[in-house]
Amino acid sequence: MAEVRQTPRLGAQLLRGAGLIILLLALNALVWVLQGGQLAWETHLGGFLAGLTLALSWRSRS
Repeated sequence: MAEVRQTPRLGAQLLRGAGLIILLLALNALVWVLQGGQLAWETHLGGFLAGLTLALSWRSRS
């Protein structure tokens, strides 16, 4: 908890990260619409979850 208090810009970092995730989701939805629903969203979701898991495990080790 002390680490969170020492990082005053944590909220800004979280908002930036959330904004990037929302941007990626919006772009994915746009490509899906433009391709007439022929985009494999399951593959993109799996890649996103794998990347998120890797990022969280990498961050906890450092």
